[in-house]
Amino acid sequence: MRQLLINDIYPLEVVTDTSLYYLISLVVLVSFLIFILLRWSIINHKHKKNKELRYCVDILKQNNSSSSRTTAYRISYYGSIIAKTNREKNIFQELNESLDIYKYQKHAPDISPKVQCLLKDFIAEVESRYV
Repeated sequence: MRQLLINDIYPLEVVTDTSLYYLISLVVLVSFLIFILLRWSIINHKHKKNKELRYCVDILKQNNSSSSRTTAYRISYYGSIIAKTNREKNIFQELNESLDIYKYQKHAPDISPKVQCLLKDFIAEVESRYV
């Protein structure tokens, strides 16, 4: 038999497979984006938390001694929000107990210097930690 030459069959081509490189680069890119997103959300959360605490401290600093009833309620509300450590909670509890005489009266007397001193101690303790 004689050999036939077939012209339409070519030798095998070498195909480079780069799909592994694409997969690795995609995984690296996604993990980098997740890392950036988490980092941004943590920083944003801390900034938002500090902003809220500064707001509460500013309100506590602006106490109005003429309307002692409203001031007592404000101190109780915002103080309970920002008191986190045991020392702050103890100071706040003592402050809150001394504010009870101003809360439940229609015409409350002016806030005493002792209570104002406790409030200043509480604010100084909170500011040393947050602000």
